[in-house]
Amino acid sequence: MGKKVTVAIAIFLFAFSTTVYAQSNSLGVKASTLGLGLEVERSFSDLISGRIGVNYFTYDYSGTEDDIEYDFDLNLMSLSALLDWHPFKGSFRISVGAIYNGNELDAKAKTSGTYDIGDSTYTGAQLGLILMI
Repeated sequence: MGKKVTVAIAIFLFAFSTTVYAQSNSLGVKASTLGLGLEVERSFSDLISGRIGVNYFTYDYSGTEDDIEYDFDLNLMSLSALLDWHPFKGSFRISVGAIYNGNELDAKAKTSGTYDIGDSTYTGAQLGLILMI
């Protein structure tokens, strides 16, 4: 999927997040810093409900700027299981639960320039190896 299409979908979902209710069940579509998501909610009473959700987003970039080669992969993936208490029987809630964080960022930057250290000259690739030792 193209970057422009992904951004357009994210803006649309953010601006028009919605929840569909069917009696004591609901399905929510959302966009947040966790990515694009779906959430299913079940009400057990006027005061207690539970939610299960999944969020996902991916973005890759490879390019060169100012003689530095960049390559990164961002993968957002999280799962949530929450129990909600609505003390005023409205939309305000206090939640407890667990969230699995499967987010990953793999980033690399390599310069094509050379560097003088002491009496020696090193390339960007050699400098990366020196710093890892």
